[in-house]
Amino acid sequence: VILGLSATLTMGSALGILEMLGHRRKPVIVNLDSVEDVDVRVDPEVPVIVKGNPIRSNLYFEVAIAPWGYDRLRYVVEMARSRVESCKQSNKGIGVVFTGYAESRVVEWANAASIARALRESLGVETLVYHGELGDRARRSVENRVLKGSLGEAVVVATKAFGMGVDIPNIRWVVFYTLPDSLEELYQESGRAGRDGGQAYITILYNPEDVKLKR
Repeated sequence: VILGLSATLTMGSALGILEMLGHRRKPVIVNLDSVEDVDVRVDPEVPVIVKGNPIRSNLYFEVAIAPWGYDRLRYVVEMARSRVESCKQSNKGIGVVFTGYAESRVVEWANAASIARALRESLGVETLVYHGELGDRARRSVENRVLKGSLGEAVVVATKAFGMGVDIPNIRWVVFYTLPDSLEELYQESGRAGRDGGQAYITILYNPEDVKLKR
């Protein structure tokens, strides 16, 4: 028996994988959110796809119209300030600001280091940077410091490199500083928050210029 697992696999990708494995028969699809019973017959020639809703009920989503350019740095500073204060009043909590750029000359105001510098100087909390262009040792160092839970109210500014396989329980808020490349990325990166079951808040900053830049 072969069992494949994914939190965010699309149906198209799942069917493509089955075809690569040599299956030609139409799969039986079991939807965990459906109240209807599905008759799943044990037949090695017929694959079974079990699917559920990837969005957890403890995550709260909002979209905020945000300015373009360096004004967005000031905007995210004020948003992060309110989130950090909220964490201080309740319990230790970590925030993550996702950006699509580690080092870009075109949109320097969206670089991870630029965002981290603005947050560090304005909020006075520990601010860490995480992206794929860092070495393995540097990325593991950030993960370990966050996992120890000794940072109090901290912020991690990251690219999508932080979006998969990172299991930190007390991430209380996530901000998408720039639009993710796909819905799958949105799911993955949003899913870093609230992994302890507590409430967590996801804010997507939006401006029509973001869409033009992505295209």
